[in-house]
Amino acid sequence: MYYFARISNRYNPANRLQGYILEYIQRFDQIGLEEPEKLLERMQEFTRQANRAYPRCTAQACQPHRNHKTKALESISMSGVFTLTIFEIKGTFKADPTEPEKPAQAPAPVQAVPVIVTDTPPESDKPRQIIQKSREDDTPLKFEYWTMFAPEVQQQLKNGNIWAIYQSPKQIIVAEEFGGTTHVAY
Repeated sequence: MYYFARISNRYNPANRLQGYILEYIQRFDQIGLEEPEKLLERMQEFTRQANRAYPRCTAQACQPHRNHKTKALESISMSGVFTLTIFEIKGTFKADPTEPEKPAQAPAPVQAVPVIVTDTPPESDKPRQIIQKSREDDTPLKFEYWTMFAPEVQQQLKNGNIWAIYQSPKQIIVAEEFGGTTHVAY
């Protein structure tokens, strides 16, 4: 079967986390799908990563909504952020009824680009941290596994003392604590 996904409700973001998630979700507006469950898994994984990247914001969660009889996925929502409705494509409208109907040819599915490419394969059980472009610009450079950072930075991350990890003007990746103390991240 083939499906069509559309963002039916979109709300103004209340914080940076919601804004980051909305920016990612935009790529799934008005696209064709073959497997809605895979989209749900990808959105849930992205949401988990985003929650870790913005620990000071209230954690968000993607909620699937299913048909009670068929258990088919009908929509994915995040309270106060968005609702993505999924429609099953049942056929194609033809303007000229004299032409013989050909079977509906579904367009090639759109593949979402991975959010941020890392040097190592994804492992869902390892925590990751976003590295920002600069202290003032929160544009993500990449996600990095905590195990890649210096032991002191890893400990500060575990304790929740790190405010942000970013690239300094001297092109060095630094971790800044909430009090303003910085450490070389690697």
